[in-house]
Amino acid sequence: MRIGIEIRHIQVGESGGIAPLLAGVLDRLFAANLEHEFVVYRSIFNRSLVESGAANVSTVVLPIAEPWRHLQDSIDRDPVDVLFRAFPTLDDLMFPVSRQVVLIPDLQHEQYPEFFSPNVLLARKRAFGGVLSGAGAIGMISEFARRSILASPDNACSDVFLMPPALRRDASADAGANDAASEITKTLAAIGPYFYYPANLWKHKNHLRVIEAFDLFRRQTGRNVSFVFTGHPEGWPDISKRFPHLPLHHLGFVSGRDQQAIYRAALATTFFSLYEGFGMPLLEAFAADCPVICSDTTSLPEVGGGAVLSCAPTDVSAMARLMGRITALPELRRSLVAAGRRRLERFSWDQSAAELMAAFTRVAGKNRPATGQQSPLVSIVTPSYDQAIFLRRTIESVLAQTYTNIEYIVMDGGSTDGSVEILKSYGDRVRWISERDRGQAHAINKGFALCSGQIRGYLNSDDTLLPDAIEKAVRFFADNPRYDMVYGDANYIDKEDRVTGKYNTADYTFARLMQDCCVCQPAAFWRDRVAAAVGPFDESLDIVMDYDYWLRIARAGGHIKHLPAVLANSRLYLETKTLSRREDVYAEIFEVCARHGGYVAPGYFYGLWEYRLRQRNVVVRNSLGRVTNLSSVMARAHQAWFYRRESRQRLKPAIRSFLRRIKRRLAGNYVTGVGADSWLAPRAVFATASIGKEATLFFAGSPACDGSVTVIAGGETLAQSHFRKGHKVAIEFPA
Repeated sequence: MRIGIEIRHIQVGESGGIAPLLAGVLDRLFAANLEHEFVVYRSIFNRSLVESGAANVSTVVLPIAEPWRHLQDSIDRDPVDVLFRAFPTLDDLMFPVSRQVVLIPDLQHEQYPEFFSPNVLLARKRAFGGVLSGAGAIGMISEFARRSILASPDNACSDVFLMPPALRRDASADAGANDAASEITKTLAAIGPYFYYPANLWKHKNHLRVIEAFDLFRRQTGRNVSFVFTGHPEGWPDISKRFPHLPLHHLGFVSGRDQQAIYRAALATTFFSLYEGFGMPLLEAFAADCPVICSDTTSLPEVGGGAVLSCAPTDVSAMARLMGRITALPELRRSLVAAGRRRLERFSWDQSAAELMAAFTRVAGKNRPATGQQSPLVSIVTPSYDQAIFLRRTIESVLAQTYTNIEYIVMDGGSTDGSVEILKSYGDRVRWISERDRGQAHAINKGFALCSGQIRGYLNSDDTLLPDAIEKAVRFFADNPRYDMVYGDANYIDKEDRVTGKYNTADYTFARLMQDCCVCQPAAFWRDRVAAAVGPFDESLDIVMDYDYWLRIARAGGHIKHLPAVLANSRLYLETKTLSRREDVYAEIFEVCARHGGYVAPGYFYGLWEYRLRQRNVVVRNSLGRVTNLSSVMARAHQAWFYRRESRQRLKPAIRSFLRRIKRRLAGNYVTGVGADSWLAPRAVFATASIGKEATLFFAGSPACDGSVTVIAGGETLAQSHFRKGHKVAIEFPA
């Protein structure tokens, strides 16, 4: 079996406990399954996460720009049977979710939504929702987290298994061997007795209450004890300034070896978190013979068992009392240390790796058909008015679909050209209504109000579907439950059904959709859930109601995907509204783009003036239309007038930004030769006026190729080093 391992988002330190979990379980997974091939898809920032040199493991580095397209391209070139995802993400992968095994550490955003910004909360709900609704299997790190998934009303996955972490590789080393003269030993000796809290400053880590409890403990006991914190330091100044009277020390990120030294010298590890999917610091403390006091909630009782003292993380007095007990009773500390050592034996990387491999085997063997009696109902609505010349061809294209579970309704606007006779000729094969309406959008809305399908689409009465269009759309949605809308490619056809060109579709991004409508309407299908979210088509629009609808789906957070397959034929002839009413088309486009995107793409201004000067009027075309570049000049002038108010507002911050850059340059602060993805150019310059004279600087990394580096300052060579591909290098030099 060939298994993909996608870990792009995971970074040591910033990703919390997920990074050591993956490092441990993947190391054992690769070593224990030499008969299988593994492909690790990672970024340049997490090279150290997977360091296996085994012959059955290969690596693909995903770039900063368009990583998911590159991942899909890699899978297309070298297919995998199943794909492991280290965390739910919003992406544009075509690889079926039903063939993915996804790690979900917890559902914290459901219990504590207030801990997340609105954008992050929306992204998590969308990403997690897609996984819960269709993943092949879901890996959990504790029984508490597993029960949360199984109880979630959004979960439709029956294969939810456990793959808990064990002791980290660097935590299992003997930290007692630290040199007595090492920097961390000196730092800890200067601090004196201390409690230790290893956690990033995330809201659920409960730092403020923990420090309040520490303050109460000191006042009640009079003990001269300090508090040491490690992890990401972002936000620490705001916290520490609230407690200027307390001996608080934040050491930032530390190495695994240094962290074990901190554990060993601590009076106790405190871990009064509000929410945990597992609680890796408990195992690390157990391994370092450090007693633990922690929360009695979420996963921590499951991990700590009888080897910890616990209380409610919202009870400041109770936390202070535990701090007092653990410092006052040496025998209690010794008994907790012994219990922690025994507790460690319950957690095994080998067992978690075996559970993960078993999940790969189950998912790879699953077969999820997209057709048959259990297939979803698809609702197709055709709005029509006096289109008898094309109507039969449109209807026949729907009735000829290879997918049969279709609910088809034709909404006729009271035609008098023979359309009703055509509709009657189909008997009960086609459901139809003929009555006056308020326009195309009104007809579409009336039709969908009569429908009950899980998947929707509408087909104008002069367009046609290819025979397998709906089958392909249904199969896509079955394999990719996270997506709300899919659109395919389409041909342009003339009145006689001859192909005259290709619609300019493109892979979806919101920016690309704003550039021009890259979605061909008859080739688009969407779920009823997103239809409920965005509401009906806008009946005030006469022409671009479809473009408006796509933009509204995007703005509502809908997940949209381009399917590179021809699904439909869009009929283009002079009498269509698109060609016969160009001024109205552009007026509505300007309106919906400004409304939903906040701007109108330059191409629309240029297209409008190309039409006005070269197509609308023969006299104008033969006079002004011949002036070189006049369309471009008029488009730019129109654009400037359109944005006249916004331009004045944007000018002020632009000027301020420019002045700040000038100020930094004059102060000697600038950097050149470093890419957005942190790769260095052959020559890079770092300049700053804020480095102290006695400071020592360094840079480190894993080279992607053999080479050398020279550090020069003021014409003096400060350091030189040769390096080999894949071997870590760290270079120190004086400032």
